[in-house]
Amino acid sequence: AGVPPARVSVVSNTPPLSRLSATPPGSRPAGQPVEAVYLGIVELPRGIGRLVEAAALLHAARVPVRLTVIGGGRDLALVQEQAAARGLPPERLAFTGQLPHEAALARVAAADI
Repeated sequence: AGVPPARVSVVSNTPPLSRLSATPPGSRPAGQPVEAVYLGIVELPRGIGRLVEAAALLHAARVPVRLTVIGGGRDLALVQEQAAARGLPPERLAFTGQLPHEAALARVAAADI
């Protein structure tokens, strides 16, 4: 029963780590915020709402963190509204929308988290 294995293909949605160049530890200038990047579909079941809440808590505690959300999805407007309601300024939480593949990978590679 089911689909014959010869007719099944696995398509990865995650770039291989070999395509990312690591930023050397300690390369972030003193006083600069920690850079965190989310790359993916913006949907609440993926935990993006919790990520925004975490960013809001860190911002309220004056922890220097900058979150960039790369991608789009059915909950993008809702998450943007959540960020605005929590008082997150664009310099602490930025939404880029979809980016070209290489540009998105470059942002991930340059991030701390």
